[in-house]
Amino acid sequence: MVATSQQIHTIAFDVEPVGIRHSSSVMTYIKAILTALFTVTFVTSPLLTDPFSGFRADQLPIPQIAPPVQPAGYAFAIWGLIYA
Repeated sequence: MVATSQQIHTIAFDVEPVGIRHSSSVMTYIKAILTALFTVTFVTSPLLTDPFSGFRADQLPIPQIAPPVQPAGYAFAIWGLIYA
């Protein structure tokens, strides 16, 4: 028996590769574990580090004598319309 081109196409392209479902479930499991790990790290980080109490008044703003680019004052007028 000789296979027709339709049969060859069906055999070649309609077969699901081995391991696709397994690989997908493993990736889902890894993503879930990493999400849980990052969440626990985020929640416990304030307990393990010094608290951030802000900057001193003499630290900011850092004065610039001659800034290379300075936007015009009217460029910020649009924010008045946006937030009004």
